[in-house]
Amino acid sequence: MNRPLILLLARSAAMGFGLAGVFALPIEVASAQSQHRISIPAGTLDAALRSLARQTGISVGGTIQGLRQIRTPTIEGEMSAEAALRLLLRGTGFTFRRSGNRTYRIERRLLPQRSAPPPSPSAQQTPPPAPARPIIVTASKRELYFSDYAGGATVIELDDALPGIQLSSLEGLLSSLPITASTNLGSGRNKLFIRGIADSSFNGPTQSTVGLYYGDLRLIYSAPNPDLRLYDIDRVELLEGPQGTLYGAGALGGVIRLSPSRAALGEWEGAAWASGTVTEGGEPGYDLAGMVNVPVGDRIAARVLGYSGRLGGYVDDLQRGLGDINRTEIEGWRATIRVEIAEGWTIDLDGVQQMLDTLDGQYVDADIGGLNRRSAIAQPFDSDISGAGITITGAINGLSLISATGVFRSDLDTIFDASALSDTDEILGFEEERRIDLVSHETRIASGREASFSWVIGGSLVRNIDRRFQFLGDPDDPDPRAETRNETTEIAVFGEGTLPLTPRLSATAGTRIVYSESFSEALLADGSEIDPQASSTRVLPTAGLSWRPNDDAMVYGRYQRGYRASGLSIDGVDTMTPTVSRFEPDSLQTIELGTHVTVSQPMSVELSVIGFFTNWDGIQADLIGDQGFSLTRNIGSARVYGITASASVQPVEQLRISGAFFANQTHFDAATDLDAGEEERLPNVAEFGARASVELTIPISDAWRFEAVTALDYTGESFLGVDPTLEFAQGGYFEVDATIALRSDDWTLSIEGSNLSNVRGNSFAFGNPFAVRDAQQTTPVRPREIRFSSTVQF
Repeated sequence: MNRPLILLLARSAAMGFGLAGVFALPIEVASAQSQHRISIPAGTLDAALRSLARQTGISVGGTIQGLRQIRTPTIEGEMSAEAALRLLLRGTGFTFRRSGNRTYRIERRLLPQRSAPPPSPSAQQTPPPAPARPIIVTASKRELYFSDYAGGATVIELDDALPGIQLSSLEGLLSSLPITASTNLGSGRNKLFIRGIADSSFNGPTQSTVGLYYGDLRLIYSAPNPDLRLYDIDRVELLEGPQGTLYGAGALGGVIRLSPSRAALGEWEGAAWASGTVTEGGEPGYDLAGMVNVPVGDRIAARVLGYSGRLGGYVDDLQRGLGDINRTEIEGWRATIRVEIAEGWTIDLDGVQQMLDTLDGQYVDADIGGLNRRSAIAQPFDSDISGAGITITGAINGLSLISATGVFRSDLDTIFDASALSDTDEILGFEEERRIDLVSHETRIASGREASFSWVIGGSLVRNIDRRFQFLGDPDDPDPRAETRNETTEIAVFGEGTLPLTPRLSATAGTRIVYSESFSEALLADGSEIDPQASSTRVLPTAGLSWRPNDDAMVYGRYQRGYRASGLSIDGVDTMTPTVSRFEPDSLQTIELGTHVTVSQPMSVELSVIGFFTNWDGIQADLIGDQGFSLTRNIGSARVYGITASASVQPVEQLRISGAFFANQTHFDAATDLDAGEEERLPNVAEFGARASVELTIPISDAWRFEAVTALDYTGESFLGVDPTLEFAQGGYFEVDATIALRSDDWTLSIEGSNLSNVRGNSFAFGNPFAVRDAQQTTPVRPREIRFSSTVQF
């Protein structure tokens, strides 16, 4: 991707067209009070205002900061332009003012003053802050208001985030949420876990326990987290608990949805990000990115993003005499084209590619000390993801329709030092190549956001083909060991709805009927083949009740289910003549009770508390055999009890104090043929985790403000694996992060510090599977790092 060209185009566009924060639209001669046939689909506020202007002949201008991040409902029917404006702006924190016959200005709404004694003449009057815009949970597939969503959800808005968030990866963002956990093999190769639903530490053919989506396109099925960078991402949404009814197979722990910024029709936009990092005891790193939004006429626009970066290494290999070996190089691009094919109907074409190349593993040998280890060969890892998708969005008689089709390819290449398998001093290398092709489609229709009976119905198709090729021997020319092909197809219809029973009580119910078919084949080194296949039909229901004691609070109960399909595993009984076995489906069901409270007076307070119980049967897990080869088994069943809580308070406009914690207790019942050791709980998820943060904002001029954030994170103790020889401790450490920034509407300059106390906690206890039992391996927290960043929008 030619980043200088992107930045040049963006700067030229901004200079040539002189965007100054006001958008004007062509108008036709029409009275603002005339009745019009108006049809505006659910979408973003800026696009809705442009569509309204075209349909009614009015001109709309004024404050546009943040309009693109506000979701609006479907507007359909005969009405005046002003009536439509009121509907679009209701609950957004914005209002309109008429400044001409057919001209309106969008302005921030001021909160009405509460009754109070009249101030003295000398008292200084300051206007109250504008209300926060309502948060919409789009991952619910019905675009519910957050206050109306009866379930555990986290919505992180990134459009106005500090550079530390915008320059981060998905894993970096999720690390600030106690409810999430992950392995730490390295960027692009980690497993994500939510709510303590962790199958194992190791990568194999099992499906991820977390559903990951890019907009409405499914990103992965059996691949690890690709760890996309968050440039030009509007928001990240996380739904807790199994989401089988709406999302199908694999969403056992929950769903994560990345919402990319869409191409803006009729607007030139640009942005640039740059940062440099210094890592204590390691090499420097950097991040560079540029984005440009180019309109092509009134109904077509393109948005292109390119980025490059480096995570500096900090691990030294004493055997090979090399330092800072675990460097990661990052390159990627994303592009989207939006076409307005008719009033209320759009097509979004997406392209995504990211390439992560890690030069060596980031683990160390605990018995050596420091950030050091010994290995005979380099152990690199490459994670590339690329894909394309098409999403059609429209409105039909007040209903919203979305049809999304995506094709994604994940290429994962791993090399390990397998010299531990040799009876002599021979150096051996183990290589594994995975080629994973995922095709997904979904079409759904949902009610309008303001409908009293909220519902969604749809159908979906998923097809995933996961091919694994293994080689073992001379690192320069290893011999083929085995190859497998797991193919899974899922066809489903689903529906979910929420019906008010009384003004304060609502009931939710839904189900997914899914037919799945799996086919596997294997070709071993001795030429033998195996090709088992299976099919099944499942019903995945959900049900719940929600009650509002008042307008500021909700109490709810909910039941949900999820499952994963079967597959084929290569077993490492013998070094060069492995066997093949089949692992069966697993299933999970959860009951949760929760409450959400949001209070705006006398100060802003938000509180969420959720308690849950999960029963997990036939758990699929990727394990490490005695020799170090991965294999997959149904390891038993588990019961998980947990509680999550988060709260924030804003005593004054300039200060916000937030906190969150996650606590769980698991009881694991191992299968009869598995020795699970003394730990009768699931691995990799701590029994407790917490975070506390303080955010301060101080205006220093009409254009600039100072912001500071500091956070303290605690990662609780966990262990590596259910095998008694892998009960290595990990976690049990604190981290301190801090950021200071100067910001204006267009610029942000910041200095960020991560792991300021420079702790050496063991975030993960595994690096090389062939040596993990011979010497204790640890994956230390990344050393103290300072990042200098700047971002600009134009």
